[in-house]
Amino acid sequence: GVEDAAHEVLTVAQVRALDKDLNSAQKFPKTLRRLVKAFRSGAHLAKLPHKKSTDRESTTEDDAFVSADGSFGNARLKFRNGKAYQALMSLCIARLAPAISAFLGRGRAATAAAASAEGKKKKKKKGKKKPEGDAPAESAPQKPWNPADSGRWKGIAALVKVFAFDLLHLLRGVGDGATVRGILDAQRELLPVSAGIPALAKEVVKSAVEVWAAVGTPEATRMAAFLMLRAACVDHKEVYLSTVMRSTYASYSRTIGKSFNPKTMEAVVFASRCFVELCSVDMGVSYDFAFAKIRDLALVLKTAITSKGKEDFQKVYNWHCLNALRLWGHALATFPEKEDLGLLIYPYTQLTLGVMTMVPSSRNVGIRFQCASFLIELAAASNTFIPIAPSLLGVLNFSEVKKKEIGKVKKGERVKLRAVDWRCTLRVPEQAMSSHLFRDGCVSRVVFFLSMYFASISKSVYFPEVAYPVTASLRKHLKQMTNSRTRQALKDLIEKLEENSRLVAQARSKSQKGPCELLAVDKILETDQSPMDRFFAQEKKRVEKED
Repeated sequence: GVEDAAHEVLTVAQVRALDKDLNSAQKFPKTLRRLVKAFRSGAHLAKLPHKKSTDRESTTEDDAFVSADGSFGNARLKFRNGKAYQALMSLCIARLAPAISAFLGRGRAATAAAASAEGKKKKKKKGKKKPEGDAPAESAPQKPWNPADSGRWKGIAALVKVFAFDLLHLLRGVGDGATVRGILDAQRELLPVSAGIPALAKEVVKSAVEVWAAVGTPEATRMAAFLMLRAACVDHKEVYLSTVMRSTYASYSRTIGKSFNPKTMEAVVFASRCFVELCSVDMGVSYDFAFAKIRDLALVLKTAITSKGKEDFQKVYNWHCLNALRLWGHALATFPEKEDLGLLIYPYTQLTLGVMTMVPSSRNVGIRFQCASFLIELAAASNTFIPIAPSLLGVLNFSEVKKKEIGKVKKGERVKLRAVDWRCTLRVPEQAMSSHLFRDGCVSRVVFFLSMYFASISKSVYFPEVAYPVTASLRKHLKQMTNSRTRQALKDLIEKLEENSRLVAQARSKSQKGPCELLAVDKILETDQSPMDRFFAQEKKRVEKED
C-alpha cells in the first residue's frame, strides 16, 4: 500500500543532525537535497490549494496516510510524529534560505564588492586633482548579487528552484501569522534566485501582494509582505519594480480601497503609505505610472460630466475613486518637488476640485470634505496655493444648513438621531438631512477644514490677501444663520482670521524688505504659534473627540 512505499522515516533527532550539517560546506549539497525532498513532502502533505502556476501535476505520491503508531506521511516521506514534522518545517523555513546564500558566498561577495569600491576611492584620492569647475563623478550603483556568479550554483540550482516553488505553495495554504512571516523572510532571502526565473518572480510578487492586501491579516504580517516587496524593488529594480507597482495598485483599488469605514480605514491608510514608499524607489517609473493613473481618473470624471448619467456619476462617487485620490494626494504631498512628482500637482488639483463640485447637492457634502482633506495636505506640503475655500463655503449655502429648527416628529414615532461620521461618509442618508446634527456637523467641518488650511499658511506674507475674501464671505453667511451654535462657530473663526491678518500686516510694515523680497520669505511671523495655529489645535481636539 501507500504506507509501505514510504521508504524513509524522519525523526526529531535526524532533523537536528541535518541542522548541524547545514554549516558544513562539504555536506551541504547532500543535506540540501534531503531537506528539500522532506520539505516538499511536508508542504504537500496537508490539503493545501493547488495552483497550476506553482505546482506540478498531482500524483498518487501526494496522498497522505496516518499509521496506527501515530506516524504519518506520503509516498515521499514518513514523519515519526507531529514534533518531527514541526521541527523539519521550522528548520527549512527559518534556516534553509540563509544557508543557501552563505553556501553560495553571498556575504563574501558583498564584502569583496565593498572592499573593491573602497580601493577605487583611495586610488582616486592619490591621483591628480580635478579642476574646480568639474562636478564630482558619481559612484556607479552596486550590481545586485547574482547566485549564478558562484561556481557552486550549478550543483544546487535545481534544488533551490524546487524549494522556492514549494515555499509559494505553502504560503497560500497556511494561516498562522508567524509561519507566513517566516516564509516571507525566506522568500526575501531567495529574491536573487527568483529574479532569474520570470515565472517564479511573477508568482513571488503575486503571493506577497495577496498577503499585503488581505485586510483581515495582522498588520505585522502585512508589513512583512511589504518589506519583502520593497526589498525586491530596491535590489532588483529592473525585474520587480513595474510588476510590484502594478500589482499593489490593482489590489489597493479592487480589494483594499473598495470601502472606507471605521474598521477598514486604518488598513486603507496603511496601504496608501506603503505604495507611496514604493514610489520613492525610482521617481522616473513612479511619475509615468502616476501620470497614467491620474489621467484615467480624469477621463472617468470627464465622461460623467459630459454624459450626466447616473451610472457615470456612480463611477466617480464611490470609494474606489476617492481612495485613489487619497493615495495620489499623499504621493504628491510626499514628493512635491518638480524633479519628483511636482508637475502632476496641477492636474491632480483640477481633478479633485472637479470631483468636489460635480454634483452640488447637500447629500454629497461628505465627498467635499474628503477631497478638501486631500487638497489641504497637498497645499501645505507643496507650498502651493489651491482655492479650497470656495468649495467649503459653498456648503453653507445649502438650505439644510441655514435653517434653525429641524422637522417635527409625528406623535408615536420613535426616531434615533445619530451624528454623521464624516471620516467615512460619502453620501449622507436622507433621514439624517433634517436633523440638527447634520446642520451642526456641516458647519463644524467647514470651520475645521478652513482652520486647517489657514493654519498651514498663517505665517506666510500673503495671509491677509487670502483670508480677506473668506472673511467677507463668512460674515455674509453669518447674517443668514439663525442657529446660535453655528453662528458662534463662524464668529470664532472670523475673529481668529482677522487677528492673524493684523499680526502679519504689522510684521510686513515693520520689515525693511521690498514687496519682491517679502515674497521670498517663507514665514513673516517669528512666533512659534500663530492665532490660527492655536485655533486649529482647539478644533482638532474637538473633532477628534467627536469622532
